[in-house]
Amino acid sequence: MSVAIAAAAVLTVGLSACSMRIPTQESLETAIPKALLAADLGITSAEADTSTDGFAVNIDASMEFETDDVTADDLRTILTIVVENANMTKASDVRITAAVDPFTNGVYIDLGSLGEELGFPTDGDETFSADWDDVVAFVNA
Repeated sequence: MSVAIAAAAVLTVGLSACSMRIPTQESLETAIPKALLAADLGITSAEADTSTDGFAVNIDASMEFETDDVTADDLRTILTIVVENANMTKASDVRITAAVDPFTNGVYIDLGSLGEELGFPTDGDETFSADWDDVVAFVNA
């Protein structure tokens, strides 16, 4: 009888341990925008999310700036913020889009060219897009 009680007690403790909430890091959906807005880059709004393409996980970030006066150094800061706040060890790509008042006049900032200034290849698009491992290596260099 005592073996059955001990087994029931172990099972109860084991099940309650499975349901315990373990503290987690802030999600990239909230951490990246919060850090971008705090970075004093003239960003007025920001969003971040992940998307999948087959088995690939991509990190997508978009932001709106006060002006279109964004530099390669600003993009370097943005990439650092994304890497430091993504809470991911593996992703496939990073895609970043920026605009000035996209709903009124739709001025998109050419982050692709700014990425090229930093040594990333570009496909001529205004969106910065690069391999996650390359961005991590760039930030950590």
